[in-house]
Amino acid sequence: ARAAAYYGGELTPGELTGATRALADHLLAQTDAGLAWLAALLDHPTIDDTQRQTLCNRCQFELNEALENEAPLATRHALLSAVRNTLERLAAQDPGNAAWQRDLSVSHNKLGDVLTAQGDLAGALTAYRASLAIRERLAAQDPGNAAWQRDRVVSFYKLASHCQQAGEAVEANDYWRRCQETLRHMKSVGMFLDPPLVQLLAQFDANQT
Repeated sequence: ARAAAYYGGELTPGELTGATRALADHLLAQTDAGLAWLAALLDHPTIDDTQRQTLCNRCQFELNEALENEAPLATRHALLSAVRNTLERLAAQDPGNAAWQRDLSVSHNKLGDVLTAQGDLAGALTAYRASLAIRERLAAQDPGNAAWQRDRVVSFYKLASHCQQAGEAVEANDYWRRCQETLRHMKSVGMFLDPPLVQLLAQFDANQT
């Protein structure tokens, strides 16, 4: 209970780094027991949903990144699966909470990245499609939200690349088209494009000249 409240609470950058390192070391030293303990941490009954959301995000960003070069892919897969399961329950209990829905879409993407590294292209595509489905709903509810549009571009890019690798040329081309159209729409209405998106749009334009 104390660990759940601490890692899900307000922490200084130094405290967050230290807590993340402690959790990473625990998982590396006792993989199976550590993963089971962490899964219980995410769903601990003594914390509220705000703390639970924070826990999930720290696990899928800070903790996942701390384990990236040290833990087997199977460990990171199990960690991200536990996070996704908790976020699915959060999102299901309040479908109108855009932040929780977005967190779940990120979780699917993170899991898709690990599945890709494991060589499970079909599993990665399933995860990326699940992420896109959420992002399409969010963008439809708030078309003027640049963050939702950017998320769609990321999903289109990932799916286009993976479908291309899988030999699904028709589906890949459709995602490339949607990626390009979304970027052009964002530019035409004055939505902010960060440097990677500007570069991507330039690549699309260059390929058509």
